[in-house]
Amino acid sequence: MESPAGTYEFFDHAADVGIRCRAASVGCLFEAAARAMMEWAGPPPDGNDPVSLQVNLEAEDREEMLVRWLQEVLYLFSQRHLYFVAAGFLRVTDTTLQGELLAKPWDQSSSREYQEIKAITYHQLRVCEEGGVWHASVILDI
Repeated sequence: MESPAGTYEFFDHAADVGIRCRAASVGCLFEAAARAMMEWAGPPPDGNDPVSLQVNLEAEDREEMLVRWLQEVLYLFSQRHLYFVAAGFLRVTDTTLQGELLAKPWDQSSSREYQEIKAITYHQLRVCEEGGVWHASVILDI
């Protein structure tokens, strides 16, 4: 699939699902990963204007940062019923992420439309830059 932030594809992994992303910048890569995860979970809700949320995260390295970022997006979806639609901006370094995410409220009564994501795993996790293009692979525990 292609998003304004980058491209992504899904791959099977045992009882889980994997995501591979490519983008021109690390911020766009993280946005593409979040969009892919949400697409796998289900369709974006209709109507409702997006709300803006500030995000500040810290991690040991970029791989852990991708996991922490996706955990934050998953938390907002599963606990606060906010469906990630875009990043207003993301500033990602080796150990920090600062940014704004846009999310649409969704009605919990429509939860049958959504597939459960239990966790973001570290198995075969990869974030790297090759030839000016950023790549990531991450596996979701479903």
